[in-house]
Amino acid sequence: MNLKYAVMWNTQNPETTWSGTGYSLYKALDKKCNLDLINTMPSKAEKLITSWAQIRAKNGKIYREKNTYNKYLINVQCHKLNKLLKKCAEPLLSIARAYSDSYYNQYIYMDMNAGCMMNLRKNHPELSKYLPFSETNDKVLEWQFEFQKRAYSNCKALFTMGEWVRDEIIADTNFPAEKVFVVGSGINIDKRNISNSEKRGNKILFVGKDFYRKGGDITVSAFQLLKKEMPEIELYILGPQNKPIEINQFPDGIYFLGQQPFSVVSEYFNKCDIFCMPSRFEAYGIVFAEALVYGLPCIANNAFAMKEFICDGQNGYLLHDYNVVELKNKMRDLLINKKIKQYVHEHKNEYINKYSWDTVAEKILTVINSNK
Repeated sequence: MNLKYAVMWNTQNPETTWSGTGYSLYKALDKKCNLDLINTMPSKAEKLITSWAQIRAKNGKIYREKNTYNKYLINVQCHKLNKLLKKCAEPLLSIARAYSDSYYNQYIYMDMNAGCMMNLRKNHPELSKYLPFSETNDKVLEWQFEFQKRAYSNCKALFTMGEWVRDEIIADTNFPAEKVFVVGSGINIDKRNISNSEKRGNKILFVGKDFYRKGGDITVSAFQLLKKEMPEIELYILGPQNKPIEINQFPDGIYFLGQQPFSVVSEYFNKCDIFCMPSRFEAYGIVFAEALVYGLPCIANNAFAMKEFICDGQNGYLLHDYNVVELKNKMRDLLINKKIKQYVHEHKNEYINKYSWDTVAEKILTVINSNK
């Protein structure tokens, strides 16, 4: 089978594309079919020419906002791809979002879309500052949503990571429910690095570049409360580029490690006892899958796709009231809960099979082959 694979490839380090997902899925698919890679990353010249659309003024200062949709740049990407595909009939799999709004034989794999963000702005305004593309104004976001709907109308199927985004797409776009497939995700750290070394029962792990969206501040506050009851506990924080101020105020027992490669992340999954990331918003959350594969029970917020990973009281805890005391109590209980730890350990192979990119690739190709 021949399949075109469109992704905004990080040419300097392909393994980091879409936090590792673009590369991991590419490698899994490449073992099962003939892939033709299409890099939709705009050139430096294209970015420069269209950068005027991201110019903003605030407090008397002019700056370029990078974390926003640029519809002119998206149109450039679309035009280039449509020209490339003009005489093509092979199926196209676009990664993360639509790059063409008119190619008739396409599929899209995503964790969320512009419609999701519009709904979140409307129904959860308190989350607005934490959302991806938070600086994109409403009109541009609406334009992006219309672009996506045109692309969907030419799709033979859509692939989503989780149930939450599937339900959002069906409700917002009227795309046929029978053509939206939840295929999950794999993990982006190497399962071959899993170690069964003995643990001390006192180490909590948080992983997330976006510290505040992922609940790093409440995690630190809850840890500092629990430290008074359990002086031996430790909190390891990976992901943020800069050390948050909450850690500087009361650093006792907190180890800030910043951004690290996947190999180092693996080391800390092996070292720690439980994983805690009570995100304010999480469209999916591959890191929960990674924690479970490495045998760590998890604490997550009872919202969005997080409850698709965590069954409360079985393989971790869900935070029902977003407050520090509740989180502190759940941290303490999970650290000493042998039953939950045993459950996660016993189901490790199940998690490894479920959260495998080979499994995801097989699901995607089964659907594409059925549409020949």
